[in-house]
Amino acid sequence: MSDKHGWYGGLVDRMPPAGGYRPALPTPNWAEASAEVDPSEHAVPVPLLHAVRRPLNCSIMLTDIADFGDPGRTDIDRWVVRDVLLQLLRDSFDGSGVPWAQCTHENRGDGILTIVPPTIPTSCLVDPLIGLLAGKLRRYNRQAGDPVRVQVRAAIHMGPVTTDPGPPPGHAVIPAARMVDAPAVRRAMIARHADLAVVASTHVYDTVIRQTDGLVDQSEYQRIPIRVKETDTTGWLYLHGRTSQPRRHLAGPGRRWRAFRFGRVRRP
Repeated sequence: MSDKHGWYGGLVDRMPPAGGYRPALPTPNWAEASAEVDPSEHAVPVPLLHAVRRPLNCSIMLTDIADFGDPGRTDIDRWVVRDVLLQLLRDSFDGSGVPWAQCTHENRGDGILTIVPPTIPTSCLVDPLIGLLAGKLRRYNRQAGDPVRVQVRAAIHMGPVTTDPGPPPGHAVIPAARMVDAPAVRRAMIARHADLAVVASTHVYDTVIRQTDGLVDQSEYQRIPIRVKETDTTGWLYLHGRTSQPRRHLAGPGRRWRAFRFGRVRRP
């Protein structure tokens, strides 16, 4: 092989003899090869590898509307409370320095799963976001009628999440879902008639909440068991607000008030 064959000729020269002779190889098409490979950078062709998307360490927030399927709510009521939650979350995120538009969101019907970019610290979800969301919920619920009163359970966790398109996969999302559904969280929220219940994983509590001085004092969190399906661990619960009275089941005919966003619309 002459030097003009470059990297291809070098590859052939290093091939072991087969049966005592070198096999005759076709002359390469250099016009095509030069368009794909720079011979000066590659002494030996490199095999193509499957691209692997590595998970990124992200903050995770999962919100869930309590009693979303209450028989006292109509489909229109459910549309209203879901719209209110979306608006309050967006305003709270943006007001906390966590741009809502830069996060990844998955609509889960009665709640929203939000994955925060890894460049934004988890502490922003703790302070001031929790305080802002709690205040906005309290203000809204003072004006809302029973069918559209919004009580929210939220879980905060962090861990590796892959960036593939579609629903955010990764084991780190599972603990957030288990914390939101934990019976201990539901019971505490019902007993307090709270507007907001936030449960943080132990990792978030130890590394973020205990190290942060903000709108919510760490002493207001209480340790609770998280026992749901295969999960048996602990979390840290913060409750905010108290509705003026427990939400009533309002199934059946009759006149009632419906609040839309921050005003009231009377339904005949």
